[in-house]
Amino acid sequence: MYLIHSRSYVEDISTLATAIIEVLKRLDFSSDVFMTMQLAKLEESNNNLTEAIDEDIEKSELSNKDMERDNAFRTLYYEARTKKMWHDDNIANAASIVMDVIEKYGMETIRLAYPIESAKINALLTDFNKAEIKTAIAQLPGFSSLIEQLHAQQQNFEVGHSSELDIKIEESKILTASRLKSLVRNQINSELMLYLNAMAKAQPEVFMVPNDKINALIEENNSRVRNRLKRNVKEKDIQN
Repeated sequence: MYLIHSRSYVEDISTLATAIIEVLKRLDFSSDVFMTMQLAKLEESNNNLTEAIDEDIEKSELSNKDMERDNAFRTLYYEARTKKMWHDDNIANAASIVMDVIEKYGMETIRLAYPIESAKINALLTDFNKAEIKTAIAQLPGFSSLIEQLHAQQQNFEVGHSSELDIKIEESKILTASRLKSLVRNQINSELMLYLNAMAKAQPEVFMVPNDKINALIEENNSRVRNRLKRNVKEKDIQN
């Protein structure tokens, strides 16, 4: 009997569980209360796991959106600083005025917690709309488009952040992907496979085929995990 490797990723477990469910659905276990219960339980847990994986993807997308607004802020900062050293006094003086506004918030803005960074960027964008600052900005070629870019990236982030808050509310109702992975893995290892292995001996005409197929699926997963671990060790050795 094969057991699922403990170093399997969340995605590994979800893929494996889906394949196991497909094997079990092809067979009629309607007269077996335990197997009927196991299949229903595995389907529910795997559906929850898939939803949790999707939520993790959404969170990583929020991180990318934060990176995009950080880059837009950096571009503004360095463009204004460069223009301060311009050979044209009008541009240099205008850049100095704009730089003073940006320095009020500083580059540390992009290293702050999401809500605080949002508040500071929104305050900066408000400052840019003040009459005397707008006059200075108008003298800096292309600077208005950089401000528009920061504004667009900030709005894009805020939409994503609102979505993440909705996700966190839902997460308070369901288990995280990591916890769900453990539940699915433990169910397959400690409940389903123990039963199938025993029943394959007691009623081989019914249980031998699904037992063999699911063991093969688990071993395929474990083989991929072992190969991945070997690659990781080799990469670390090369880096060292």
